[in-house]
Amino acid sequence: MLIIIIFAILNFIVMKRFYFAIILLSLFFVGCKPEVENPTVVTQEVTDVTTNTAKIIYNIVDDGGAEVTSRGVCWDTIQNPTIDDNNTNEGVGIGTFTSELIDLASQTTYYVRAYAVNSVGVSYGEEISFVTLADEIEEEVEIVTETIDVNGVTFTMIFVEGGIFEMGAQNSDPNKPNYDEEAWDREGPVHLVTLSDYYIGETEVTQELWRAVMGYNQSHFNGEQKPVEQVSWYECKNFINKLNQLTGKNFRFPTEAEWEFAAKGGNESQGYKYSGSNNIDDVAWYSFDGKETRIVKNKLPNELGIYDMCGNVMEWCGDLFADYTSEPQTDPTGSSSGTDNIVRGGCCLSNATYCRMTVRSFFNPGGASYGIGFRLAMEP
Repeated sequence: MLIIIIFAILNFIVMKRFYFAIILLSLFFVGCKPEVENPTVVTQEVTDVTTNTAKIIYNIVDDGGAEVTSRGVCWDTIQNPTIDDNNTNEGVGIGTFTSELIDLASQTTYYVRAYAVNSVGVSYGEEISFVTLADEIEEEVEIVTETIDVNGVTFTMIFVEGGIFEMGAQNSDPNKPNYDEEAWDREGPVHLVTLSDYYIGETEVTQELWRAVMGYNQSHFNGEQKPVEQVSWYECKNFINKLNQLTGKNFRFPTEAEWEFAAKGGNESQGYKYSGSNNIDDVAWYSFDGKETRIVKNKLPNELGIYDMCGNVMEWCGDLFADYTSEPQTDPTGSSSGTDNIVRGGCCLSNATYCRMTVRSFFNPGGASYGIGFRLAMEP
């Protein structure tokens, strides 16, 4: 019996020491729990710098043992920017991220650092500097004009500097010049044309100007500042002869090539579909607008300051109609034979497709229509 009691006492002592050891070990591990630190941040790279924007790639490598509650980049024009300066705040978490800076000043040095915030505080990555690009200085196109007075009515001619351009359009090969899926067969083949300097009317000939020269007005859509119409090619030729006598100038019809070159903006061309815009409503009166002519200069001009070359009225050219050839040409004047004269530009009765600058139409020179008027050209 005594032996059993002694064994029980020894066992109690051993177990008590065991539990005590367990408690000591627990306190040890609790006491050795890692301390929370600041996050680890790397500012990696600046990319896609423009005049007023830039992208910053950064990496939150480690959260320091506590959740990152805010991260992003800060920047300024002085060194060592902080979150009290310009900054992006892009949420939580670790990893690689990209911030975009906007509304920067052009040609300016900026300093940028990534940052991250946890319960301990804020950490910054190393500083990177970059310089925004300079603004592109757009040269203002100098439009040379000549204003002419005849019997108290003034009108303006715009100088078109000569140049070389691809005339016409084609719908067969998107990789070749002047591709247009709407192009008609007679708009091609596309061919190279060289033109000398000339002047062209800022607007179509108005009813006011026609009356000042001819003494009458037979237009269907009456209005002094609307384009004259219901005039045949021969009547327009008679007008030009009288105008030359009155002014001592050398006015004429534009050639088809001169018309297209001017409509496209000459050497200032931006490659638009219509004269001055890819949006027909910006620059043309056409069938969508009620199928009647409108006062000139009430839409936007093209690159040369010329109005209404698409829509309002189609415009007589000096050329007789003939199919294009592919050979390069210099100052072409059209076919030497034929029965119909070229008219260009679409009119108030035309749909948008018909108002494209490369569309070629023709009409009997003795006929007249309230969809056809004309525009003057003049020798420099």
